[in-house]
Amino acid sequence: MTRAANACSPADVQGLREAGLSDRDILGLVEIIAYYNLSTRIFESLSTVDP
Repeated sequence: MTRAANACSPADVQGLREAGLSDRDILGLVEIIAYYNLSTRIFESLSTVDP
């Protein structure tokens, strides 16, 4: 999801379900990953700004 979000497919979600994750668990993972990616990009962008 981090490297190529568009490459995720229903088969990926099904694999997570087969591993025992519920749809709620999968949604939680997606939210955590998305937040981490967003915050990392913001912090990396701000660290390149000279005061």
